[in-house]
Amino acid sequence: MVLITRARSLLLSAALLLCPGGAWAIQSSSLSFTNTRSAVNSGGLRKYSPSFRADGSIGALAQTAANSASYRGRDGLIPGYYYPSASTLFVSSVVPGGTEAIQWVSAGNDGNEHSKPGGYIVRYSSVAAQAPWLSDAAFDAAADASPVPAAAVGGTTVTMIVSGLTPGVVYYFAMKTYERDGTRSGLSTALKNTNVPQDVFGVALTTGASSVSLRWMPTVRYADGVSFAVPAAPSPNELNGYRVYRATAPILAPWTDVADLSTATVNWTDAVGDPQCRFQCYYFIAASNTFGLSNPSVVRSAADHSAYIVASDGASFFEVTGPDVAPVEGVVGDPNSAYLIKAATKLVDLGSVNGRVVKSVGWDAYRGGVLLAPNLPIPGLGILHLSYGVSATNTVTPSAVGSQASNMSVYWYNGASWVQLYGLQDSYSQTMTIRTVYVGQYQLRTVERTGGFAFNQAGVSNRFVTPNGDHKNDNVVFTFDNPQDSAVTAKILDMRGRVVASNLPAGPLNSSVMWDGTSNGHPVPGGVYIYQIQSEGKTFTGTLVVVK
Repeated sequence: MVLITRARSLLLSAALLLCPGGAWAIQSSSLSFTNTRSAVNSGGLRKYSPSFRADGSIGALAQTAANSASYRGRDGLIPGYYYPSASTLFVSSVVPGGTEAIQWVSAGNDGNEHSKPGGYIVRYSSVAAQAPWLSDAAFDAAADASPVPAAAVGGTTVTMIVSGLTPGVVYYFAMKTYERDGTRSGLSTALKNTNVPQDVFGVALTTGASSVSLRWMPTVRYADGVSFAVPAAPSPNELNGYRVYRATAPILAPWTDVADLSTATVNWTDAVGDPQCRFQCYYFIAASNTFGLSNPSVVRSAADHSAYIVASDGASFFEVTGPDVAPVEGVVGDPNSAYLIKAATKLVDLGSVNGRVVKSVGWDAYRGGVLLAPNLPIPGLGILHLSYGVSATNTVTPSAVGSQASNMSVYWYNGASWVQLYGLQDSYSQTMTIRTVYVGQYQLRTVERTGGFAFNQAGVSNRFVTPNGDHKNDNVVFTFDNPQDSAVTAKILDMRGRVVASNLPAGPLNSSVMWDGTSNGHPVPGGVYIYQIQSEGKTFTGTLVVVK
């Protein structure tokens, strides 16, 4: 009797060793069912707690063996267990240097709970027949991508930078999420990187009596910034030509492919039959290779020669007006004289700042298509249009946004902090508009706006003015909310109340003024000064410091 009891004890101990967390289930295996781990685990205690039965999201936890083809005729139950949902992968951006930025929305532990899973496994292959999304076996045989980001709470967007890729090579990606007990999800959606050419830049436009002529800089690198092997003689995998598109509006209009050109072509004339097209037509150019098309170039207007850099929502854009397009066009034969301006939607920002961010788009400039130029020298004010009627995925934004449209404001990131720039609302086009010389990162946020002139300390660009010519805090910009376009008076006074500078000139925004630390053209001594801004019967004051 003692021997039998001891034997049972050993069998029970062995069963417990098979199952983490102290709960146990006998391992089972067949052609269609393999369970090498416990159905319950230390990461999900509620699975066998009293409240487990009340969880309506579980569904049928177990079924009778007779209902399973491979277990027909057997007694007992087939165990049910949680596993993470499969993820949807998408490329959020292309990062220079043979790297790819991949995003997904994290699954949670215990299915899709809003808790952290155990982690992620991301794998890839450069062989189509061995793409890791094809099967579990193909996934297991593929190479690991690293470094894998730490597990995030379910529902959170995760970004992973995959490095060490060879430019011009197509890679196939897939991933699985695993729970804290090791249970894996099914395979993610398929993802294939396609290293398309860099966006065409240096697009210049001229018009004749009944024609429109375009020219551009030759494309010599991929979208990730890596140069072609022989830039002057690209292979079809690198570049196989250019396409010209035409429409009757810069946004929200159908585009027609009007020309397919060779790799050697960098200028083209549209001999339009209707002279009126000169006043109605818009153009962009895309480069192509065997993997696909680049993003559109800037859109050029035949009417006033303005340039439009359109965001992915198809409705938000940064407009450089006709007289100020020199940095966009550059000089023939000199790519370094032109700037590639790219718009990128920042999906990860949406809903941040206590849920107030409803749109986040960055316009980044690259000199010669390569060198990031945060201080792009636009000669005059550009016009920024941020749409709140269309989301980044071309769907209408939540109704809550529409109800708060009058209380939205434009914010700009100055490299250190977000600066409120306000902006004017156009309810017809559902956009917020500002005139600005700044490219960079912009957001639309819901805020409280009074409907009249307003200014606060957040509208002061910097508290210390160092007018030494190094282009860093050489002046101070005062940005205010002026929806009625009221007259504004701005002064600088010394600590004795004497006026040092009055009628401050317009700043880099349509609702701003600036001061360069001078009085009647002469530098002022270092010290503390008072600013005074008046409009609509309101006076706002504060102090700043001139440092010498």
